[in-house]
Amino acid sequence: MNLTPNQMNLFRRGGLIYSQFYVSNKEIFDAAKTFPFDNPALEALAVDPYLTKATQMVGGGRGINLGKVGQSYLRSRDRRLQTLQTNMGK
Repeated sequence: MNLTPNQMNLFRRGGLIYSQFYVSNKEIFDAAKTFPFDNPALEALAVDPYLTKATQMVGGGRGINLGKVGQSYLRSRDRRLQTLQTNMGK
């Protein structure tokens, strides 16, 4: 929700020009402008490793380090779990 008070409003006279409010579940995940599991390389975890290897052999290209991608997934998961536990009472 966006709030823009008009000239006669008490908030406007006090100096508030514009304010933006978020739904509680949005503010929990969007506080740092990062969204859960936003790393595009995470899709590689869902692909069969043999298919990935065959595609790289045929098409070339650089391989993805599944260890690093897995770590990224685990860190994202842990951040979201921590956020949910911290905000359980909201």
